[in-house]
Amino acid sequence: MTELHGRCHGSAGSTVWDHDNGRRRPGESSSSDTRDRAAEIKAVGLKAGARVVGIAAVEAFADKVPDGFRPEQILPGARSVVVAGGDGPSAGAWRSPDNRVMEITGYDLRENVAVHVMADHIEREWRHYAIQAPSLAVHGHAPPMSMMLAAELAGLGTRSFAAHIILNPEYGLLYYAALLTTAELACDEPLQTPACPHPGCVAMYKRIGTTPCLRVCPACLSTRSRSASSACGSARWGGSTGSWSDCGDKRAGS
Repeated sequence: MTELHGRCHGSAGSTVWDHDNGRRRPGESSSSDTRDRAAEIKAVGLKAGARVVGIAAVEAFADKVPDGFRPEQILPGARSVVVAGGDGPSAGAWRSPDNRVMEITGYDLRENVAVHVMADHIEREWRHYAIQAPSLAVHGHAPPMSMMLAAELAGLGTRSFAAHIILNPEYGLLYYAALLTTAELACDEPLQTPACPHPGCVAMYKRIGTTPCLRVCPACLSTRSRSASSACGSARWGGSTGSWSDCGDKRAGS
């Protein structure tokens, strides 16, 4: 459900294309327009394969990222950040003994496809600028934009105890991509209730002194391994499709 956030809307208009001379001109959006467009673009993203879609205002990033890494510095005039979460690999892919399956089959591209479809829709139907948010570091370890932070600010999840991966309260681990747009959209509130620890995990810990993620990968909760989160990715495939430890071991390559 989309809720208007106080920082979503400013007095300045968003940037739209001028069909007459190719230049940009200011345009004003009403609250009903921003809500309608938010609902419209979410429907487009879900139809394109995203599991979840959320929206954050560019202002929400201002006090959380350093200068040079803010959405409006990547796309001048950006007003909104639309984030898509995808399922990633299938249950069968997690169980494959061939680690190359994860590397070459593109399971982590579904959310990117949804982002491109939404960006095309924004530029074609609304005549606003839209680009995919750059999320891969070109040098060092600092990407131009953090998809984890974007997902948090768009209300799609919260950080878990296990290596701070983002967990969605309904779907667990998802893969995230985002787009930046000059269109002004009603945005979603960050979640007020953390997805982790889940009440079931708390009850399990009280009962037997461990949780599913701790059982699979104790290093995730320590400083010994910053890449240990990769062992926790398939935990949601427990139960009928495999055990927590089976899936974790497969992804960890052990």
